[in-house]
Amino acid sequence: MRLSTRSPIPSPGKTVLSLVVQGTFCAVGIICMFVQPAALPTTYTLSVALAVLLAWSILSWMLADRPIFDPYCIFLIAAFLFNSGQGLLEVIDSNELGILGGIFSETIVKQTLVLSFTGLAALHFGALLTLCVTPVRIVSPRWMMQDADLWARRIGWALLVVATPAAAISLTQTISVVAQSGYASLYDRDFQAGVAATPFLLSGLLVPGAFLLMAGGREHTFDRRVASSVIIALVLVQFYIGYRSTAAMPLIAWMWLQHRIIKPIRWSAILISATVLVFVVFPLIRETRNMAANERSTESYWSMFASVDNPAISSIFEMGSTMGTTAHTLTLVPSSRPFDQGVGYAYGLLTIFPNLFWDIHPTIERGTANDWLVRSVNPWLAARGGAYGYSCIAEAYLNFGQPGVPLMMALYGVLLVSLILWSERSGDISKIVLVATILAFTLRFPRDEIAGVIRPVFWYGLAPFIAMVFLPRIAMGAIKTGRVSRTRPLRGAHS
Repeated sequence: MRLSTRSPIPSPGKTVLSLVVQGTFCAVGIICMFVQPAALPTTYTLSVALAVLLAWSILSWMLADRPIFDPYCIFLIAAFLFNSGQGLLEVIDSNELGILGGIFSETIVKQTLVLSFTGLAALHFGALLTLCVTPVRIVSPRWMMQDADLWARRIGWALLVVATPAAAISLTQTISVVAQSGYASLYDRDFQAGVAATPFLLSGLLVPGAFLLMAGGREHTFDRRVASSVIIALVLVQFYIGYRSTAAMPLIAWMWLQHRIIKPIRWSAILISATVLVFVVFPLIRETRNMAANERSTESYWSMFASVDNPAISSIFEMGSTMGTTAHTLTLVPSSRPFDQGVGYAYGLLTIFPNLFWDIHPTIERGTANDWLVRSVNPWLAARGGAYGYSCIAEAYLNFGQPGVPLMMALYGVLLVSLILWSERSGDISKIVLVATILAFTLRFPRDEIAGVIRPVFWYGLAPFIAMVFLPRIAMGAIKTGRVSRTRPLRGAHS
């Protein structure tokens, strides 16, 4: 079955012009990185520049005939909210205590805003550059091999059979802890590694399993309903526990996958869902997740939500606090810690390998950037298992200094858009599912580091995709071999 979808052809002229404008933004940001802080514009001016950059980035994406409800554009907006959210609020005078609560000097705040501006401009420059180099028509989703939908359903069901018991064990343990003492008590537990972490690791297969089942079951209502039920149940449980990004990421990816291969979702439904999620669900969970089960009720939820002063501003302010990780990194590096010179990225990539060969995984033993930051800034919080998270912009600076920020962020833009165009160029649903799965685990990368996203990309994204590509071929090869062996006459049978 072929679905009729809009197949825009990007206008080369408009895209190239957008690329030139975006390159200008990048050049301005790079120049400002090497200007003395005292000579930089005011924090308000820099905040306005970030707001202009956000508006232009979305507009230029639309000028390139790309949809807004698109994995890259979703990632771009998340990157702006996490790495410049408080700067955006500064434009409308909504930071009561100043950017980042006033705990950093004006010099560090200016440098943080400049670094965020440059990194975000470079991210979109890489995206537009990829569009200019590889313009592509969006073709209708279809399976590229015979019986591929059947194999998608088989693999999807297999992944769910493996992941469901593991998820039940892992989530039940987590819910039990939260029900007794609230979300904060999760950080008082002993860290599980090696074989003990198997249920948690296997539970991640729920997402690719549900996505493959939904894609393979486009003509099978029961399969689609099972897949949707799995995702919705997972999201609700994660929200109850107090995990917001872990719940929101697969929900957004699931909505995009449905929009892309099942049935387009109306813009009104997308906007309403985004508004409810960011301005109602997120602040509500933040205020109530440290409550025990016996303290949670409809009245308590309502009273806690009513106590939030302007939930919309509150959510953006909280997301924008990720800028603090960049500010702390600027403060500590290289004065208290030298640049990693790429070693941090190498250890992050090492997380592809599970912790079966070491008592402690080398990446954990060395310490992630997230662990280093919280130990350096707040030892009390670190001792209790807490963390600030991190930032892809701060990680680029930590590894290569200021030049590393535009280089690494542009590379991320190239890689992400190349992946999307690769899936669209073929129209192969297995590739579209791969994009959705990667989105479900990397949408938090703007406030994370490579070590936090590379393992799910490989094991939950690439591994099921590889199985989808090769298992049907292996099975068909075995069937053909069996048929040949059965039809070949035995030697001497006619002698």
